[in-house]
Amino acid sequence: MLLLANTLLLAPIAAVQGVEIPNPLRANDFNELVEGIINFIFNIALAVAPIMIIVAGFVFVTSGGDRLNIQRAKDIMIYTVAGLFVILISKGLITMIRSLF
Repeated sequence: MLLLANTLLLAPIAAVQGVEIPNPLRANDFNELVEGIINFIFNIALAVAPIMIIVAGFVFVTSGGDRLNIQRAKDIMIYTVAGLFVILISKGLITMIRSLF
């Protein structure tokens, strides 16, 4: 108990004496943080979109003429392309707005 109390009381003193905590975010300001998050989401979307198109093709090929599975494959394809379009347009708008300011 005494050790815990000493640790809690002396921790702020140790921080003042030069203990340095590295920045885990690798961003120096808010703009860099937002840019990093946007790039992360963009890269994930670019990786997932081709996989989902392949999944839609697989569902279509294995549908066996079932209208429900064919419609499901078409929906996967449409939503994937629409999502990729939205991601690409948003990335383009962000780049355009940054170039203006």
